[in-house]
Amino acid sequence: MRRFSAAAIVLVLLLPACAARSSPMLREAIEHPTARELLRRELRSLFNAPSVSHAQWGVNFYSLRSAETLYSLNAAQFMVPASNQKLLTAAVAAERLGWDYRFTTRVFATGPLDDAGTISGDVVIVGNGDPTINPRHPERWRAFDDWGAALRARGVKIINGSLIGDDNAFAEPAWGTGWAWDNLQYGYGAPPSALQFNENQVEVLVGPGMSAGSRAIISTSPLGSGLIVDHDVTTSVAGEPSRVDIARVPGTAFLTVRGQIAADAKPVTITASVENPTRFYLTALREALARHGIFVAGGVTDVDELGAPPSLDGAIELFVDTSPPLIEIIDVAMKWSRNIYAETLLLAAAEPGEPATGARGLEQLRATLRTWGILPEYYLPRDGSGLSRYDYVSADALTWLLTYLWADPKHAERFRSTLPVAGVSGTLANRMKGTPAQGRVWAKTGTLSNVRTLSGYVTTFGGETIVFAMMANNFRVPAADIDAIMDRALGHVALLPR
Repeated sequence: MRRFSAAAIVLVLLLPACAARSSPMLREAIEHPTARELLRRELRSLFNAPSVSHAQWGVNFYSLRSAETLYSLNAAQFMVPASNQKLLTAAVAAERLGWDYRFTTRVFATGPLDDAGTISGDVVIVGNGDPTINPRHPERWRAFDDWGAALRARGVKIINGSLIGDDNAFAEPAWGTGWAWDNLQYGYGAPPSALQFNENQVEVLVGPGMSAGSRAIISTSPLGSGLIVDHDVTTSVAGEPSRVDIARVPGTAFLTVRGQIAADAKPVTITASVENPTRFYLTALREALARHGIFVAGGVTDVDELGAPPSLDGAIELFVDTSPPLIEIIDVAMKWSRNIYAETLLLAAAEPGEPATGARGLEQLRATLRTWGILPEYYLPRDGSGLSRYDYVSADALTWLLTYLWADPKHAERFRSTLPVAGVSGTLANRMKGTPAQGRVWAKTGTLSNVRTLSGYVTTFGGETIVFAMMANNFRVPAADIDAIMDRALGHVALLPR
């Protein structure tokens, strides 16, 4: 171990004071720090606080006005991004597809429609991934009823064949690389498919029975999921904690619902992924057709259940349905952090050709980011949503991405408008309320166990736009403590004067 004399130690301790006396500029900086220097001190104290210094941090704050880094901590280091991965996916999808892109679903009849209103053949629905037929898009939630009304207006009363769902635009199953097996039964772990209804999930509602010791009441909604509920939930005495969970082995339809719910408890809701999204989609469509007086004689069939897909040579195109524009889809993906939307965007970004795969989507993601100057040394993508713990991204990569998008007129305002706003909307609606950052931060959140991320833009009181990325991994304090530090940091940045 190297040793120093007492005199040398005293000399080192005195150097700053001597330098301050000999340098008026340095003395001025110490005694009267600028707002930026004060900000750096505040950020250093936040991210190096004893309570969170054990965590792995990746942080970067960059001024778009002055083109300077205001604060950086491990900004080049790989971090698990959680849903900040969606920033990469959404940006690439917008670049490759365009903000006005729409998914299309084509509906064909393989046989003629006679004067009595009978289609002598099957009706084939060919999709390419539209994720919007769900309550997050109220006008789309009634899409199947609109289809039924359109077919009835054409005189259709009976379909002698089946409803066949052609979902071959996407490879199956479309789970992301590195998704944990115990995430797959939940709604947030539902994979995308070329035919999607209600985000390929159902709500499992569990309520208490009539008295303690009785079986709980379980229902699923919407109906027609194909899931078979294995009931293992009892009603416990009033006042006891409720503990309800679900389990399903991938590839099977048996959904185990287990636990207990107190006799005086409010119902518990859990979302569960469905086993076959295409059959779920077709079942909902058949019910909508029935509401409009159209009878389907042959039931519903996933095209994968057939030996060969039905030939559409000579088929009649009944109609074409289109999704809302891409900006509305990205808005939901970002503001509400919907994994299935992000994975759909990744697949849609793949080079044309069937079926689309996550791997092919990632090829286009890497190629696009390279043209923007974001090199592979600064990120490692494995999926589109960030549910995978195999994803790695640096704070540098995220700040460069956000900086590039801000500088591109076709992306700048549109991209920012899709992000949650602090204290106002999306996953930030309840954060930073009543602070200087409220209404001044547009950012994407990210959440996994022992992972918290937040990246986006903040507009200061001085009118300056700051790009930022904050990522915390491997912490042992409550996640709320990490969120609080990020929120306080943004409050300090927002207060920067002109």
